[in-house]
Amino acid sequence: NGSNPTEAMRIDNLGNVGIRTTAPLTKLDVLNGTTNTVADAFGVAANFTAPTQTAQGSTVSINSNDALAANMGGIIGFGGRYVTAGTGYANWASIKGLKANATSGDYSGYLSFFTRLTGSASLERMRIDQSGYVGIGTTNPGARLDVGLAGTTLGTLRLEGNTSGYSQLQPAAAAGSITIVLPTSAGTTGYQLSTTASGSTATTSWTAASSLRSQKDITGLFGDPNLALDQILATNVYNFHYKEGMGTGDTLTNYVGVMADEAPWAMHYNESVINPVNTLGYMILGVQALNEKMATISGQINNLTLTDTGDLNISQTPDGSYQLTDSSNGNSVIDKIGAFATAVAANIKAGAITTTDFVAENVRAGAVTASKVTTGGFIAFQGTVDNMLVKSGLVAGNIKTNLISPLADSTNVTVQVGNSTESGKFAIQNSEGTEVASIDNEGNATFSGTLYAGEIKSQSLDDIHALLTSVQTDQNLLKDAANWDTLTATNSASLDEIAVADLYVTNQAAINSLSVTNSITVGLDLVFSSTTNDQMLTLNSIDTLSAPLKIQSLAMAPVEIMAGLITIDTHGNVNIAGNLYVAGRVKASGLTLSETDVQENATASALLTLQNQTGTEVASVNASGSAQFGSVSTPQLVIAGADATQSGTIINGVITTNSTVGQATIPAWTSEITIKNPKVTDYTLVYVTPTSSTQNNVLYVKSKQAGQFVVGFANPLDTDVSFNWWIVQVQN
Repeated sequence: NGSNPTEAMRIDNLGNVGIRTTAPLTKLDVLNGTTNTVADAFGVAANFTAPTQTAQGSTVSINSNDALAANMGGIIGFGGRYVTAGTGYANWASIKGLKANATSGDYSGYLSFFTRLTGSASLERMRIDQSGYVGIGTTNPGARLDVGLAGTTLGTLRLEGNTSGYSQLQPAAAAGSITIVLPTSAGTTGYQLSTTASGSTATTSWTAASSLRSQKDITGLFGDPNLALDQILATNVYNFHYKEGMGTGDTLTNYVGVMADEAPWAMHYNESVINPVNTLGYMILGVQALNEKMATISGQINNLTLTDTGDLNISQTPDGSYQLTDSSNGNSVIDKIGAFATAVAANIKAGAITTTDFVAENVRAGAVTASKVTTGGFIAFQGTVDNMLVKSGLVAGNIKTNLISPLADSTNVTVQVGNSTESGKFAIQNSEGTEVASIDNEGNATFSGTLYAGEIKSQSLDDIHALLTSVQTDQNLLKDAANWDTLTATNSASLDEIAVADLYVTNQAAINSLSVTNSITVGLDLVFSSTTNDQMLTLNSIDTLSAPLKIQSLAMAPVEIMAGLITIDTHGNVNIAGNLYVAGRVKASGLTLSETDVQENATASALLTLQNQTGTEVASVNASGSAQFGSVSTPQLVIAGADATQSGTIINGVITTNSTVGQATIPAWTSEITIKNPKVTDYTLVYVTPTSSTQNNVLYVKSKQAGQFVVGFANPLDTDVSFNWWIVQVQN
């Protein structure tokens, strides 16, 4: 007051600020009037104490000073830190009190509640407008509580059970605008809730659902039950699904029922809804009508006399005709039966049936004589048919016949097996059902027994047959030579030269050098031959006719081919001095290549090359382990090998490593770090990715030269920043 200053604000030794109080209990303590005793001040960051204000007043007021406009006002934000490393924070919810319009002098306002999802902006979730209407999911509520937004969000109301489960109310997806007025009371037990529609408003009320006689005004009996039966029989019954938003709302279930416009007798509510009372009544009337008809038929059946076994006996008279007789009464003639237009029986037994047309779903008979038989299926133990012609196709599980021959106008019989997707075969079985021969759809034949043929034609069989014939002739000649009446030779002879047209040795021969111009046959299977073809080219071969050809079958010594250029040792290892060309596939448990195995037309220093169909190299691997591929597709890529050093620790702001990937940290208040790596060249690309907060600062490669690169920020940060790095080599 100019002479005696009054303390208005105090900052105490704890940093608490008090306005009009000398003992602030929180970081900010504002007092208007007398102070209160605070029970727990340590859980409050700010405290405002004042008397209760009027309806328009407040203890704390948050206002905006923007120019007059709609949607301007005070905002309270709620947020905090959202990362474990660093001090970054964000607002995740807010409450806004904003002006409802831009009209001067109009202080109508609304209250909005905002929340947000990570990665997106805050969105208004609920609003209380200037009229007190609450909107959830809508900014323009049309009632005291308005949930959802037409055309965008389906409005739902869920009521949770106190132990489990919930009940949820929601409109149809394509709902019309309707109002349902609830009844004024809880109704009476047994009553049902019905509606009375007026425009878009449906007023509900409780109506009696009881079927007691005392609650009905009876006007009389229905009348003739046959009238109800006629209406039931004339009504169609359909399979159907409800359309979207119609009926029960279930569009998946297959319903069976009648249509309201075709069965008005079963409807009520303007003949549009099934009336269960009428439906049950008509069903009872229909049963009564059927019962009456059955009673009439029963009386007619009583006039038909049967034997005590329930059979009708048909016997032949002396004149060759047939009559019905009662075997239990001296075969007396039954005279209480007449002609039937239609007869229905579980079984009919007769010596013979003669008819012009016999129509049946199935016929089982030892013999049938008829001028015409029309049936959906014919089943018989045995049928004798003089000539059966099937025009479109005969389908049968088992056909027994003595002869299959072509049609009269054809000479061929075709048996087709298999189809476009699956193979098949024509099989022959013995009496026990075991397959003994077959021909598949590719023409391959298999016989488990002996094949007898007057002549078999085959190019390969003809060649073998000629060779075996020649061998058999020679063997027979040798056998005959043993019995020839010739002079007996001495035990040994020494000849400088002998030339004979045919030489037969029946026992043993020791020959230092033997020259044969055509072939040598050993036994009945092994043939050494040297022949010429039509082009006068020499063809040399070693052939076996039936058994495999074995070379070094004892595996006592290796095999050498082409003067040792190809060798196979006793363990099966193959060594080829030249190149190996394989037209098919090569399967091996492993493949090892050395620098001496370079292919003659491969890229220089390449150990393994891959070529396309035109012979162009598309991939290669050299002796240093480097590879070139057109593209690489792999579920996992390992960058550094086992010999790469770790990322290393920082020493004087420098990390030394030979790895192609690594991790590093730029300490707080340091703007950059140097990574020395011998693999960095002028053709190296360096990628860095921060793994902690950069406080919205850009981490980048500041410089690069042979043997090292520098990573950092434009300015130092007040926190450590971790990052991953990766160097990639490119071709110059």
